[in-house]
Amino acid sequence: MPVRRPRTNVGQVKIEEEECPFDVGATSARDKKQQQRQRQKVLVMIIAIIILAILLGFVSVSKVGGLNQVANENEPIDVIASLARWFLERQGFILSDKITLDTQFSAGRGVRVTEQLAKDQIIASIPLGCLVSVEHAAAAFSSTEEEMYDADALGDLDLMAALVQRELRHKERSQWAPLWESMLPDDSSNVRFKSLLLLNWSELESFAKDGGPKGRLAAKEAERIKHTLHKRYARSKLLAQLGTLDDFIRTVALVQSRVFGVAVRDAQGKWHRARCLVPFADLVNYCNDINLECQTNVESTHFECTTTRAIEAGSFLCASYAGDDDRVSLLLNYGFVLEPTLPADTIDGEKDEDAAASWLLFSAVQKHL
Repeated sequence: MPVRRPRTNVGQVKIEEEECPFDVGATSARDKKQQQRQRQKVLVMIIAIIILAILLGFVSVSKVGGLNQVANENEPIDVIASLARWFLERQGFILSDKITLDTQFSAGRGVRVTEQLAKDQIIASIPLGCLVSVEHAAAAFSSTEEEMYDADALGDLDLMAALVQRELRHKERSQWAPLWESMLPDDSSNVRFKSLLLLNWSELESFAKDGGPKGRLAAKEAERIKHTLHKRYARSKLLAQLGTLDDFIRTVALVQSRVFGVAVRDAQGKWHRARCLVPFADLVNYCNDINLECQTNVESTHFECTTTRAIEAGSFLCASYAGDDDRVSLLLNYGFVLEPTLPADTIDGEKDEDAAASWLLFSAVQKHL
């Protein structure tokens, strides 16, 4: 919001000289007093201008400062508008007038449609330069920091988590600031953000008992992942410098829940897949009623999210996070499972083992996460 300068009316000071040809000394004294009053007025004006300039400078610094420096801490960030401006600067766009970020979605935040969308309509065209890959993470650390870790010893998610940890704590505004701002509401303070990796060992054991065969499989895999993360943290000076072991595990879980497999084309025209953090796309939720598809365009310049059917106003955008409905993978990677669509018993009364196992897993998630 622009700051309006207060208007200062500086009228001309009218000095009426009295005709007193014989009292020259008295006239000179009056002139001196009037000149002194003028100088005082000018001095007050200069001080007022200096104070106003300082205030304007403070507001400007607050607006362009780091992630933790905002002019009004109580004023929420308009995530969609911020991302739209960022994309526009890089020849991309978001239909920010037709969608909004909503917290009423059953799984947490979600992108709600405010105006009816047609089928095959591109909702967002995200410049690939706004994505964050493991290559960006490796290149982001200084030469001094590179000496503190062995790139071969850390996994892709470890390195990306290290970058996120550093960026979220960084005081200066980075090139990915709009992405980090969009992630902030889903950090450790958000009770909706859950993952098996965040459960302690006793809670994992209890989850495995309640979750049936799929729950035991998920808990066993989560335990294996946590052991691996423990080992990597223990031998990495860089990770230890950035935060505690719990900070590292939490950030890995956060990154894993937001990472996409993105197809990109190299200079030779060959396509590859890269694990990337994708701004905006990571705000779209997963559900049984998919209405959005996100993929790289044929020119390999933008990651585009396109509607697969007409969407009514008030509906939420939903995209597929995985290639199939693997409930254990969804739980480990994204921290949720969908409610099973099939009953545990078939129409003829025979038990459907897979459906029964899915219901046990779903119930355990509802209880423990």
